[in-house]
Amino acid sequence: MKKMNSLLRWLLMLAIHFSMTTFTTNMAAENICKAITIRSIEDFNRMQNCTIVVGNVSIAEFYFTKDMLKTLTAANVKEITDYLLVYRVNGLDSLERLFPKLETIRGADLLFDRYALVLYENRDLQNIGLTSLKHVVDGTVRIAANPNLCFTDTINWISITGSATSFVLKNNKSPNYCPTCLKDKHCWSIGKPQQQPLPSARKKCRSLLGDQHCVDSCTVFVKLNKRECITPRSCHKLGLIPFEGVCRESCPPNHQEENDAQGFRTCKVNCTGNFVVNNESDLKSLTDCEIINGSLTLELFDKKTKLISHLEKFLGNIREITGYLKILRSPQVMSLNFLKKLHVIGGEQLIDKKYALYVVDNYHLEDLWQQKVAILKGRVFIHLNSRLCYEKILQMQPQLKDTSVGNITISDASRHSNGERVICGNNVHELNATVEDYNSNSVRIKVNPMPAEDKHVLIGYIYYYKIAPVRNVTMYDGRHGCGYDDWHMDFSAGKNVRHILTDLRPYTQYAYFVKTLTVTDYHNQVDAYSKVQYFSTLPTKPSPPAKIFHRPLNAQEIEVYWWPPRYPNGAIKYYILTFEAVNENGYSSNCQCSNVLPEESGPTPTDEGYYNREQLTYSEALSNFIYVPVSAKELESRSKERNSTALVREKEDFEKYQHEKEEESLREQDTGSGQFLIPKPKPICQNPKATIQFQKENLCQAREYYEGKKIPGNQHSYKITDLQEEVIYRISLRACVDGLENNCGPAISILAETFSKGVERFLQGIKEN
Repeated sequence: MKKMNSLLRWLLMLAIHFSMTTFTTNMAAENICKAITIRSIEDFNRMQNCTIVVGNVSIAEFYFTKDMLKTLTAANVKEITDYLLVYRVNGLDSLERLFPKLETIRGADLLFDRYALVLYENRDLQNIGLTSLKHVVDGTVRIAANPNLCFTDTINWISITGSATSFVLKNNKSPNYCPTCLKDKHCWSIGKPQQQPLPSARKKCRSLLGDQHCVDSCTVFVKLNKRECITPRSCHKLGLIPFEGVCRESCPPNHQEENDAQGFRTCKVNCTGNFVVNNESDLKSLTDCEIINGSLTLELFDKKTKLISHLEKFLGNIREITGYLKILRSPQVMSLNFLKKLHVIGGEQLIDKKYALYVVDNYHLEDLWQQKVAILKGRVFIHLNSRLCYEKILQMQPQLKDTSVGNITISDASRHSNGERVICGNNVHELNATVEDYNSNSVRIKVNPMPAEDKHVLIGYIYYYKIAPVRNVTMYDGRHGCGYDDWHMDFSAGKNVRHILTDLRPYTQYAYFVKTLTVTDYHNQVDAYSKVQYFSTLPTKPSPPAKIFHRPLNAQEIEVYWWPPRYPNGAIKYYILTFEAVNENGYSSNCQCSNVLPEESGPTPTDEGYYNREQLTYSEALSNFIYVPVSAKELESRSKERNSTALVREKEDFEKYQHEKEEESLREQDTGSGQFLIPKPKPICQNPKATIQFQKENLCQAREYYEGKKIPGNQHSYKITDLQEEVIYRISLRACVDGLENNCGPAISILAETFSKGVERFLQGIKEN
């Protein structure tokens, strides 16, 4: 009887599989709608006849009255290409009233870049009721804080998401106070069993070509409605435009539509006009621009919105601006290096009929650009940039190509309104920084000591570091003047030349540089920077494989395939796979803790308020000791009294005094590496059966042994054979890195069931026919 039920179940799933294939081949018969946010019953009614929603469906802060529920007609939606959000919806007991036919949530674009299905804080929801849902292709399911919601744990989410780690269920009604599925193993509610699709049907939810082959990306094709790959010619036949891999209705911003030689619609970049950038939306309008036929104004007055990382992305291809460039009141900007390809400012349009480059009131601006930018016509106007050294402005003089302009004058750029808050010129020294020691997540950096005469103005050192896969980083790349940028920042108070950076990612290359933080006074102005240098951390154990899927092949074989670990922490050398049979109650799920990333950098301390100038006393004892004002008569008298032996002794005493001062300064700044130890993995114990006591006494670690099938690190699938029919197996997989002794990370597990012999014969018959 059990085998007969299993056969019927797999036949049902096979029928579902064929119905899904038929569904995807009949796009013309589908009613496709755009994304919709439902805040009223009228919004929902507009979606009733839609079968595919290209975008997301959001139902937020809405109350269903009893009268609404009586007259409500369910929607025909079968597929949502992005995500489904149900947030603070009251009066609704089940989503079956709204989406009884929903089969697939594709997750092409995710909520918060993570979630494909979110049910959150819905007070009256009693069951989920998405009885037709079979696939969440990409993204995570999050169902939380629904106080009356039952049947969340009775659903096989692994079969829907394809992973044991892609769903979060918490703070819903306790299963102890909920009904059970009764005779069904998995159900949406009482009498609503969950339909189990064939694992191979999951691939059918990927993008489809015209001949129904499945692909992960469209490559030479273009994507239609975020779900189907078609040829550019087919896109043209639909009256649409194939551009940048998408079959679209209209051209993107700063592109104009035109017809090609065959009369087909196409898009051509057109960056003409005077562009003003205040936010990310303004930046997107400059995508793909190489020549701006007009002018560009950048005014990022919003300090909180992080736009620095987007500047290079959207402005990094600009080679020429025919008009003027204006950078105004943008405290986020620390340099103009995001215009990395800019070489010409034409000056065909000028500000006040004079200026081609206008840089005013940018509090954190420290640098202009690394390359040479020719200004063909017009002058520069650079003022009120309190951290931009005047010497850097003067370096632009050779780039002014208009012979009528002459030299940069005080009205063009003033020393008194630029660079007054930083140390400039010859007072900026080079700091030598080196990596002394490191492990998988820490590094010890040492800088050269400050000279004794400069040491008293030193407050501490600021260490900047960021992940840098390629060694082409400058100290201004990705820097945000208001903090929280691409660079992490660590401040070391005091004069010690050593410092340890922690919470680094294993097996990762970093760029770093160091600068001093000093007191600025009128007696001694000094600051120092190191060059940008690089280091790489050591490998450590990897995280579990990101996702693991399975596909029964027949009654004795299951194919397993997986995604590599999200945090490999090294070069994956091999995977270890194990499997074991479990009983009907052996269903389990993994609880995994995500890696905690280091805190992002905060704002750099400024001079104002960071220290109390009155607490700093400038000692002039040495100056008074050596340089005592005397009269000419006294000087002559002393000269006569001195003999050559006394002069030599005085010189020796002074040199000895200087040497002692330098030695004392070095001892204060360099206390040795013993206070800054970098932990290293303990060696492997020679005793293969080392007890914990033995490990403690011998300062070693036991060797770890893992049983299972070793699979090469570049292989991401494996066929398990010689299994029993119609048996549930727990399959576990862990990744192991190269270069370590105990090198394997934690395992990820799924449950998989083999076919019965009856289903295997049925499928074989279909294949032969």
